[in-house]
Amino acid sequence: MIQDPWWGRIGYDKTIDPKTINIYGTTNSPFWMCFSPPGISGPKGPGVSIYVRRDIPGLLAQYSDSLPPHPDVLAVDVIYNGSLTTLVNVYIHGDNKRYEEALNHLICHPYPSSHPIVIAGDFNAHHPNWALEGSKWVDNHPNPNARLLDNWISENDFHIFNDLTMPTCIGRRGQSDSIIDLTLLNSATVDAFEDFEWTCKAEGAMGLDHNIILWTISLHIHADGTTDTKPPPNFVIDLEIEDDWTSCFDFLLSLAHLPLDPKTPADLESMANGILQAMTQATQDTMPQKKQGKRGSQLPWWSSKCSKALRELKHPSDSRSRDVRRAALRGAIRRACKSHANKVCKAATVGNIFRYTNWYKGKRWAPLPPICFGGGLVTQPQQKAIALTDKFFPKATLAKVLLEPIGIPLSPQRPWHSITKEEVEAALADLSNTSAPGAFGTNYQLLKWAFSLNPVPILALYNGCLTLGYHPTCLCNAVIAVIPKPNCNNMSNPKSYRPISLLETLSKCLEKVITQRLIYESGKFNLIPHLQFGGRDMTSCINAGLCLTHNVKAQWALGKHVSLLTMDVSGYFNNIDHARLVYTLRRLGFAHKICQWLISYLHERTAQPKIDNTLCNLINLLAVGIPQGSPLSPILSSIYSIPLLRAIQDPQVHTYAYVDNFSILAFSHSHSANAQILKEIALLANETLQLLGLEFELPKSNLIHFISQKQQPSNAKVKIPLEHGALNITPKVVVQWLGFYLDQKLNFQEHIRYMANKANAVLAGLQMLANTVRGMTMRHARILFISCVQPILTFGLLLWFHGKLQKSLSNPIQKAQNAGIQWLTGAFKTTPTTALHHLASIPPIHIYLHRLNTNAATKFRALPKLAKVSRRLPPSWDTHNPSLPYPPKPKSNTTITPSPITRLAALSHPDAKFQTPYLNPPWRPDNPFPGRLVCAFPPGGSLKNCQEKIAENANRLINALAHKGTLVGFSDSLKESEVAKFSGGIGPCANIFDAKMLALALIAQRCVRFARSHNIQKIHVFLDNLAAVRIINRTKPHPAQYASILFRKEVHAFLRDNPRRTFVVQWIPGHSKIDGNKRANRLANEGLNLRPTAFFNPTSTPHSKTVRKHIPRPLSLKLHPIFNNPSLPCSVSSCLVHVMTGHGWFGEYKDRMPFIEGSHKCPCGKQVQSVPHLLFLCPLSEDSRKNLTNVAPDLNPLTLFGSTKGLEADTAPPSPV
Repeated sequence: MIQDPWWGRIGYDKTIDPKTINIYGTTNSPFWMCFSPPGISGPKGPGVSIYVRRDIPGLLAQYSDSLPPHPDVLAVDVIYNGSLTTLVNVYIHGDNKRYEEALNHLICHPYPSSHPIVIAGDFNAHHPNWALEGSKWVDNHPNPNARLLDNWISENDFHIFNDLTMPTCIGRRGQSDSIIDLTLLNSATVDAFEDFEWTCKAEGAMGLDHNIILWTISLHIHADGTTDTKPPPNFVIDLEIEDDWTSCFDFLLSLAHLPLDPKTPADLESMANGILQAMTQATQDTMPQKKQGKRGSQLPWWSSKCSKALRELKHPSDSRSRDVRRAALRGAIRRACKSHANKVCKAATVGNIFRYTNWYKGKRWAPLPPICFGGGLVTQPQQKAIALTDKFFPKATLAKVLLEPIGIPLSPQRPWHSITKEEVEAALADLSNTSAPGAFGTNYQLLKWAFSLNPVPILALYNGCLTLGYHPTCLCNAVIAVIPKPNCNNMSNPKSYRPISLLETLSKCLEKVITQRLIYESGKFNLIPHLQFGGRDMTSCINAGLCLTHNVKAQWALGKHVSLLTMDVSGYFNNIDHARLVYTLRRLGFAHKICQWLISYLHERTAQPKIDNTLCNLINLLAVGIPQGSPLSPILSSIYSIPLLRAIQDPQVHTYAYVDNFSILAFSHSHSANAQILKEIALLANETLQLLGLEFELPKSNLIHFISQKQQPSNAKVKIPLEHGALNITPKVVVQWLGFYLDQKLNFQEHIRYMANKANAVLAGLQMLANTVRGMTMRHARILFISCVQPILTFGLLLWFHGKLQKSLSNPIQKAQNAGIQWLTGAFKTTPTTALHHLASIPPIHIYLHRLNTNAATKFRALPKLAKVSRRLPPSWDTHNPSLPYPPKPKSNTTITPSPITRLAALSHPDAKFQTPYLNPPWRPDNPFPGRLVCAFPPGGSLKNCQEKIAENANRLINALAHKGTLVGFSDSLKESEVAKFSGGIGPCANIFDAKMLALALIAQRCVRFARSHNIQKIHVFLDNLAAVRIINRTKPHPAQYASILFRKEVHAFLRDNPRRTFVVQWIPGHSKIDGNKRANRLANEGLNLRPTAFFNPTSTPHSKTVRKHIPRPLSLKLHPIFNNPSLPCSVSSCLVHVMTGHGWFGEYKDRMPFIEGSHKCPCGKQVQSVPHLLFLCPLSEDSRKNLTNVAPDLNPLTLFGSTKGLEADTAPPSPV
């Protein structure tokens, strides 16, 4: 129990306000539970905290309901083997206002007398009843607060247990010793602990003016009935013992005797339980148990020097003062922490560097504080679970939901197709092995092993669930993890938390398979209006932002006033009506088996909240809502909201939806008229939602009036009538919408400033991982910058960046990037940023933004033709909707910025080849002929060292195949006798990849025809383009998709006609002395002089000329090999940067920078210490110079700093003498 604990910055928050960037907290340890007064987040910390060891068997601790938490008064219930004792930590400050608040909080609440209560702390009060014997306080008259405290102690039957001969506070600077730290026991404590053993000593006080007070509590008869809620053991999934786990799982599965052809729901229950129990038992039998931390175990950073300093403080061996020894301990701990962090960062790898970003986030595990419920506070985990779930999940539906179409057209029912092995494999491939498991404790890594070993039981279970329309009960339970919401002060309010459902991985895999089918059918048959930008594929919030910005600028061009109203659906996921959802699915034509299974899946679901590491009792959920942790939640919620999107058909509004976010864009002759339109549409939308059993959370709505250059700001409010009066929604200057910060003029200045602030906050946290001397290497720091900082800086750039006269807009993010590059290179702030961008292989921000723009432009032809962005493309595009207003092209001398869709479309071409989505349903594999249709390519990784060996093996294979009746092809030439050849051009708008894909498709077509006519059963094609070999048989949208369609049509028909036929596409290295490949290259060169085939002119790459206007040379985004070396310490890489840029701790640099103090002379006596002098002339550097002369005898700087060998010599350690 600590009074006035340390409180300081423990991390950085990713926030838009630089004033709130710091995260504050107190000391934390993995071996202790830290109890602090909740709700304190500022720099002024609490006055008390209590630490309880985690690893003592039978010891539990929780916030007490005997006394509400206060910044200076904290009560904790300690339960030892069922014996309850309440500990109250008190710190009464010397400040009068805070003194009275804490004292009143302590004495104004009743305390139960049924169990022991110990109140201890610093009371800062003197009274004769607890004065030190022989001190002046024995005869002094106490002040009113001391008398009030003494009266309260006697009236409430508390006893002072201090030894009045032992001072608790040591007087300093003329003060006398005294007793102000009291230990108060109620009568139940006196009766329960006969050997309380109260002691007070200076040892361990770390030089403070307050002594350490120790007392002992033990088992007693006052038990609270709390059972031992010790959490189940956790196991470490060790990838190296996969074979042991799979063998054990296979054996246990064989003992289960699962019914592989389930006929009844009982069979499905048996199968699901058998698989889960086999996985769980195999884990317990083979995997090592996670260590909980033994008592007395040292922290990983603790060193022998820390132990020595601690012994010196406890048992002095010299005459040094206690303050000196205390400072020595602090210094030893500080150095040990830095040394440990440096070792960890140096040993980081690409696979684990993101784990260390948690260091700066200030995350601390702490028990949930008391939760308000039933007019009081609840503290036990089970009580907290009831209080939280009462708020998380609805008690009943808001209204009776009508099963009527409400604008949903009736579609014919589509057939059901069995779940395939390929579907499950694709679902598992996208799932993370580190995802939190459900109640059985099995994660996706174990499920992948189980399915890879024996897919039959899992496939039988999944297909049985859909065939019988039943979901096993054991898969309907969810573990509810409670996550605190950010920036909430009242942590006793259940609304300050959000639930996360942790479902069984065996169930989530099935849900993901069904999700992919729902998404496919929704997109294939246009079931969900394209106004919904969330919960579906091939769209995002960026697309919604593009449409909104385009619509605003289009209406401005027509002289209209535009206003936006954003609204959120209250408790969307938890209030979806099951009957209405299934009715909607049936109406949309989904298979009967999916609807029947979904009824069972949503029926009689249960939840188990996990509070303070305790898995609480099951809670039955009502027949409403869908689990938020399920893959089904986004797509089902989007389907459920279809009536809302179809109900609004007003020519003066545009609507946008992103799952539970609904927005209305109104335009008319004035903002006042817009307010009236928004009111009517909001009421209509709310009425429609009420028919679905939902409603908007209208008080959280935001309103903004956009103003063009010629328009004036408006304060017109939207007045929405409610049952208890009207709600006035006042317009704002800036509103947050889908992560964008929209201002009235739509120039995005606030958005850019906020993004720069968030990026700077993240960068401030990353700086603890590396500096110029120690920490992560430059390679790993660059990865963190590109992954964690750049996406924040560039979020939303498509809405505002067009590259002309935007220096003021891009400056904030350029400055943030400059700071990041200075950090990752270890450079000085004065170093020219142009050089740093080159050394870090990171382009300046304006070039990078141009690159992202051109990348986005290439995706326009991959969007569905009915997508809202596609319908707003220029009139020259075939997807353009002429009924929508289109902004005119701005004049060259105008300051009006163009629509972002218009601008991005100018970077592409209307004749670019359209990429067709939804060609292949998910239940039909891309390769329906496994073993017969093979696309052979080497595994991922570097191919430079093995290309010659691959070429040799390919030559031997070609010679062997040619004598076995196999048709062998090289793009357009054949081995042995050449039976066909082809050369042609495909136009200037295509690239090499287009040519390779088309050549592969054409050779497949001609080989198939030749094989059919000559009764050849085997075809083997060689190609020197790895990307083409990888994707030639894929159906998802990709560049040169037309070639894949032609290839699949010819090859699949060839293989379908005869089961003995095979077709192999194999990659070979280019320019590798393979005769057939040489012949193909000659034919390709001949095709350059031929007239291009007109049909193949429109490819997916006609925007390349436009790209070269902004980026004349291709960017070198690959880090230089010398800096890409993971073994190069950051101290060496930063020193190399200092030398190459001339900005380092050199005398010449100090002489140039007047703000740096210090001599500019070289220690050798040279007047000015310059970089050339250090490298080439200084006699003190003679030994190190030998490395340089070995590479460049003439010490040519071009060799030393312009070649890899020279840079390796620059960074090599000195040669031994």
